[in-house]
Amino acid sequence: MHRFQAAGRECICRGAAALAPDNQSSGLESPWRALFTNLHLDNDGPCKPVIAVAKHFLIAFIKSALPGIRQYSPLGLMAATLIWGSTGCSKTEKPEIVAPPPAASATAVPEPADVIGRMIAFGAGGGSERFRVSGWSKTEKDFTWTEGNSAKLALPIKMDAGQLTLRMDLVGFVHPPTLEVQNVEVFVENQKIARWEVGGTGAAFTAVIPAELTKGSRTLNIELRLPNATSPKSLGLSDDARILAVACASLELKLP
Repeated sequence: MHRFQAAGRECICRGAAALAPDNQSSGLESPWRALFTNLHLDNDGPCKPVIAVAKHFLIAFIKSALPGIRQYSPLGLMAATLIWGSTGCSKTEKPEIVAPPPAASATAVPEPADVIGRMIAFGAGGGSERFRVSGWSKTEKDFTWTEGNSAKLALPIKMDAGQLTLRMDLVGFVHPPTLEVQNVEVFVENQKIARWEVGGTGAAFTAVIPAELTKGSRTLNIELRLPNATSPKSLGLSDDARILAVACASLELKLP
């Protein structure tokens, strides 16, 4: 242990001398050697205050040495390391390692502010669920059935959007000759704008939405009223008791 302490003192002295410019090395080596030769390098020794002062002086000197610090930086770092580890400095004196802030958690995808000009698919993965208010069955692979005698939607639009055209791709639940078509009455903001007859073959249906129905609002409320809705069970087709009328594959609001 004594040999290790002696070697440590010698290394510190050499490092301190080497850090000085060439024209001052001989003058600095002697006082540094004299200081560290008489110090006991243990944590609780009587020279602890003196060592602490010497530690701060040496670190300041390392930072201020100009040409020598680059050439002899390994020795300087060794000396500073030995002083940090041998003077019994408290944990609060050592540099604090601050953990980086945690990564920001992923935020939810915001709701669209405007669906005008955007095709909304009513099949699986199309995202139509966010716009369906009531009267819709579960989402199936390529479409969604209405369920009951009314199906409502709430679509976000820009303020004062003006006149729009509603387009829906629909197929009706029919059973000729008992039920040949499904009658669909289209209401926007409680005003009737169209009446469609939807058969058993898929087709596109359109209706014009007057500008006064979009004025002063960012949400367009659409209702499909379905007076002929019925269940497959009531027609003897299956055990499905849902009250069905039309299946929607997609919807779009378009500018004129």
